[in-house]
Amino acid sequence: MKSATIAAALALALFAAGCDSSSGSEENDSPDHIWIRSATPDSALVDGRRTEFTVIIEYQLASCDSGEIDLGFNNWTNANLDALVDSATRFVAKGQGFDTIHVATQVKSWGSTSDFHLAAKLSEHPHTSGWMPLADAQLTLIAKQ
Repeated sequence: MKSATIAAALALALFAAGCDSSSGSEENDSPDHIWIRSATPDSALVDGRRTEFTVIIEYQLASCDSGEIDLGFNNWTNANLDALVDSATRFVAKGQGFDTIHVATQVKSWGSTSDFHLAAKLSEHPHTSGWMPLADAQLTLIAKQ
């Protein structure tokens, strides 16, 4: 009986940890969070091809009255930098919600160097000087090989 209870608890923990492939900012103690719930297309991406993605974002903004969601991709010359896409910026009010954002960018395969990923950032609006995101998330679109 005890081993069955432990097995059930372990299965539940694994399910809860991996029940969705979205990426988000649950690890920190901040009251603000952003999650990438989905991004399509998510397969058959071709290096160098301009591709339009449909991205579903969930957010929770609690620390300020108005915020900004920005999307970007690490498709510049440095795999560690996210190039934000101006047309993908959304302004949100305090609270929790979802947004569907259509964004086009050039796909970048980094080979064995890095993943190609989508980044979502939630920040205060308007930005203050030297601003940093309140929350961020990443979703791998092409895994490094």
